[in-house]
Amino acid sequence: MHKYTKKQLVELITGKLRRNFGRNADDASEVQMFRACALVLRDIMNTHQLGA
Repeated sequence: MHKYTKKQLVELITGKLRRNFGRNADDASEVQMFRACALVLRDIMNTHQLGA
């Protein structure tokens, strides 16, 4: 199982915020931040489910 560092997770979340909402972490609403985190977790779980 791949272990993610804090830096990697922050990069993944901020990337989702930019691509999906056009926001950075300072400008994102709580809902946008929650959704970005959920999208990152979904991607991680999907990757592990596929056996990567």
